[in-house]
Amino acid sequence: MSLTTLKNITGFNNNDNQDSILNKLISSSMINDTSSDKTSNVEKKASGMSIAYIDEIVEEYARNLFKSRDKDYKNVCKGNSWSDLTKLIDYKKLRIRHCDTKYQNDVVPKAPKSAVLFSSQFVNDTSNDQEYLLRTERKTTSTCEIQISEGYVSERNGEISLEIQLPGVVSEAGAGFRHEYSIDKGLTKSIQEEMTWSIESNVKVQGMTKTTAELVVNENQFMSKFEVKTYFSGKIFVQLQKDGHTYLRLDLGDLSQIFTPEKGFRRDEQGIYYLTKGECKARFGIDQRIALHQYPLKK
Repeated sequence: MSLTTLKNITGFNNNDNQDSILNKLISSSMINDTSSDKTSNVEKKASGMSIAYIDEIVEEYARNLFKSRDKDYKNVCKGNSWSDLTKLIDYKKLRIRHCDTKYQNDVVPKAPKSAVLFSSQFVNDTSNDQEYLLRTERKTTSTCEIQISEGYVSERNGEISLEIQLPGVVSEAGAGFRHEYSIDKGLTKSIQEEMTWSIESNVKVQGMTKTTAELVVNENQFMSKFEVKTYFSGKIFVQLQKDGHTYLRLDLGDLSQIFTPEKGFRRDEQGIYYLTKGECKARFGIDQRIALHQYPLKK
């Protein structure tokens, strides 16, 4: 197997031996070739959405780098052109840092919604008071949905997934939600957590009355827009292969040449970042109570 490492377009670098390079690429993700005349999803804008597809941005830059020295690179790759080769993107040396997720509001409506999970009726047609045992268990599902409207996506590698923190009013509500979730693929994350509600209580029913006992659960609903900064630093490599042979390992060099403002990236004193925007919606139970309703029996 012949392997050559090329650092950007400044020259050849054969310092890495073959085994060490392959070990570095254990976590690589395979990408398919995209010819220059096909429509690219590098930055997708539809229905008000702006999405940066990281894998395609990297592939596009690597392809342009290859074509800038097409003759040299084809010689290294034994005459194979870009479209003849299989590409492996190595993100192992790419460092990603997610800042805290900022929400427009972190409060829930003051008046929770009530839902009756269970109802039972006790009838006492005697003149004496009677006591009944009420025991039941019911389950509800707490839901949370995170929808991205502007952000970045890596559809082939979970190592650079987006991390979104839930607001405290949701994660600390006792509904089973974690503090943070990863969006590995796509633009939506749906979370469901099951909660169990149970009661065991004595119900006293007066003579010549009927009593209805209900298990009532109060639910809160939360909805807010959010944004989170994700900073990128380090290096990205692309390995070119064919028929199991690795010919070339491209060092793509300065990230600022790859993640540009035209692709939706920004830069501040801390480095290159992407600002993700979206919306979080959640519905979850917060407490339970027993509601008793007593009515006289008609004589």
